Amino acid sequence: TLPHVLLAFRAASLAGVEPRTWRIAIADGLLWGGYGVSVADPLVMFYCVVLVGSAVLILGRHRRWRAAVLPAVA
Repeated sequence: TLPHVLLAFRAASLAGVEPRTWRIAIADGLLWGGYGVSVADPLVMFYCVVLVGSAVLILGRHRRWRAAVLPAVA
């Protein structure tokens, strides 16, 4: 997911980014994170932190890009 984050911050256009995919990734990370906490598995908890963190960064970047592009279109 680090390459995705880097690409999202370097790219001028995020037209190909689907926010629903990253929202699903957040749900996936949180579910696995909850499981990791319940079985005390630090690697699964780390997966949660990395995936959720990456998805939040990408969604934030997408929101800023979309806000900048939509007024120009309308």
